Amino acid sequence: MLDLDQRLKRGPLRVRSTWSAEQTRSLTRGVLVRRRRRFVARIALGAACLGGLAFAAVRLVQPSVHGPIASVTAQAKPMASAALTAVHYADGSVAELGAAGGVVHLDRQDADLVSSTVVSGSARFDVVPNHARTFEVHAGDVSIRVLGTAFIVERSGSGAHVSVERGRVRVIWSGGEALLGVGEAGEFPPASALSVSAPADASATPTPMPVDALPSTPRVWRDLAQHGRYAQAFVALRQSNDVRDEAQDLLLAADVARLSAHPAQAVAPLRKVSQLYPRDPRAPVAAFTLGRVLLDDLGRASEAATAFELAASLWPSGPLAGDALAREVEALKRSGQSPQARRVAQKYITLHPDGRHSPALRAMLLAE
Repeated sequence: MLDLDQRLKRGPLRVRSTWSAEQTRSLTRGVLVRRRRRFVARIALGAACLGGLAFAAVRLVQPSVHGPIASVTAQAKPMASAALTAVHYADGSVAELGAAGGVVHLDRQDADLVSSTVVSGSARFDVVPNHARTFEVHAGDVSIRVLGTAFIVERSGSGAHVSVERGRVRVIWSGGEALLGVGEAGEFPPASALSVSAPADASATPTPMPVDALPSTPRVWRDLAQHGRYAQAFVALRQSNDVRDEAQDLLLAADVARLSAHPAQAVAPLRKVSQLYPRDPRAPVAAFTLGRVLLDDLGRASEAATAFELAASLWPSGPLAGDALAREVEALKRSGQSPQARRVAQKYITLHPDGRHSPALRAMLLAE
């Protein structure tokens, strides 16, 4: 074998290639195929990444609302606010869960009875009117019964705070009950009633305390009212005739009269609060309640119209203003004052064009 140095001196090395043209074409095709595969893989990976980002963005922006619709007879577990913002019932009623841990459990849903329990937090119930069924809400030791209304229930210890936005609700607890109207609210059971136990026979009517056995102290009727024993409180109130000339005492006396089925005796204290204490924040509620008592319980439509007008004027931008105007129209119509009713109806439509009473009032104006 020649030395490498000698070969280099003779000139450049000559290498004979054995690579054919077909092998060159095959190699080219392989390179192109591999490049195409890498390109497709990159496109697929990019699409997957974009899809993942879009999914994450939707999950961050869109609230999680995947809880069960309340169209079944019963639920095995409570429906927590972490999964729901509202509970929709089969009849169109809705329970909007409060932001701070509202939990509502659907106990029963039949044609004649819908029953739910506020397990914790608060919920606003907007119940569709239906006289063929009863709608019940339970919260601890308290039950709220309605046909069609809007109200808020907030759990508080073993009871609840109940406030009414529309219609009426009956609040029931062991040993007492109360009927609340628009704008009325309270803690139930009343604080002093928590120590009162239910009678041994739940079906038996509690025996009223004899009037002679009532203490003669001025405080007695107030204590009885706070226990929810309105009939006995009314007797004690009539016996002592001790009502302080201040808004709080006058309103309590009015409640005692109304809730013991003596609506006529509620007129004077309600009128006093709404007329003598117009700056008190409870004055609009007192005027509205006065109008409701006069119209619904006593049939004194003309006086009721004046009370509803006062309720709307005391708090023109308040939550009762629209309802007060609508009920003023009703009272004016029932008292035969149709021109005034049309004027107030037009005022309502101007101030509340999208209000819930607007369709009915527009229809009334067109019909006349």
